[in-house]
Amino acid sequence: FEEMELGELMPLLGRWYAVGVDFEEPELKRLKFSGRLQRYETVADLVKMLEYTGDVVFEVKNDRILVRKKEKAGSGSDQSSACRSSRYLRKSLQETEVFNFNLNTANL
Repeated sequence: FEEMELGELMPLLGRWYAVGVDFEEPELKRLKFSGRLQRYETVADLVKMLEYTGDVVFEVKNDRILVRKKEKAGSGSDQSSACRSSRYLRKSLQETEVFNFNLNTANL
């Protein structure tokens, strides 16, 4: 998929994993993602990967996913968090060949 809005992507993932999706703020549906998806064992594993790519956080509870805007940390922890995210993403990329997401927030 390319330049797919989160409002279109999340229902697709909901069907894959038989879960419902709620958005805390309607504008989050307009965030755009591009990439290739691989089915993971759980939806929590998949949304964890999506969290590292953008400004959203996913809360998975039972059979529901809540999509929320990621809170910005202080400038001192941003760099540390980015380094941890980068290391995690590199490790994940090595473990799974299919993962390539880009986030475009220019439309917000």
